[in-house]
Amino acid sequence: MSQKVAIITGASSGLGLHTAKKLFATGNYKLVLACRDEIKTKNAIDEISRFDPSKNVDSLKFLKLDLNNQKSILSFVEEFKKDFDGLDILINNAGIMRHPPQEQ
Repeated sequence: MSQKVAIITGASSGLGLHTAKKLFATGNYKLVLACRDEIKTKNAIDEISRFDPSKNVDSLKFLKLDLNNQKSILSFVEEFKKDFDGLDILINNAGIMRHPPQEQ
């Protein structure tokens, strides 16, 4: 059975990281951790691989993504298309905070 491809945004901490650990442990997924901070995400990949050392760490990939930045989104899509033929699951976990309009 071939692995399914899953993108998890905001996977470097919190619910995204927990979800990545659970999916990684099944061995059924190639996981794309789509996050802004490369260092935090590399640390998350280390943590995920320690969660179940029997699984192949090559099924974990970091791709930089800042959902507040249109160029980052387009770059992410291009990089993803280079490495994968399709997407099976999207877990859109990243939080975006926008400043509300201020009253004058």
